[in-house]
Amino acid sequence: SDTALEEAVAEVLDHRPIEQNHCPPCHVSVELVGSCATLVTERILQGAPEILDRQTAALLHGTIVLDCVNMDLKIGKATPKDSKYVEKLEALFPDLPKRNDIFDSLQKAKFDVSGLTTEQMLRKDQKTIYRQGIKVAISAIYMDLE
Repeated sequence: SDTALEEAVAEVLDHRPIEQNHCPPCHVSVELVGSCATLVTERILQGAPEILDRQTAALLHGTIVLDCVNMDLKIGKATPKDSKYVEKLEALFPDLPKRNDIFDSLQKAKFDVSGLTTEQMLRKDQKTIYRQGIKVAISAIYMDLE
């Protein structure tokens, strides 16, 4: 439904395989890492490190730590590149929150549904699948259904 916007897309940077049959008419970069924020961090540090301030670094750092499940080797989601860029952000901004603290805080917020309406809960982590003219929405509910 957003195909009219494709001409405005300058570049696609993703950490998962592109699921579309066709890609927008622009440069598409796909690299399998734990977090797309890792690729954004890499791009910033290689191309325009001067734009990286503490607030942006905190957003990127927290996202990578959350996406990569606190860099837990047993989970296996973090790649060496994810670890490299988390460490670079921590070296550049040593006052960033500790990984455990930021992971626990973000994980708690991610699953907090207090104050949400039923519709908001159904949309919170909704995935939509289109196949052969049929549209199916699947929702995850982060609470006891009782």
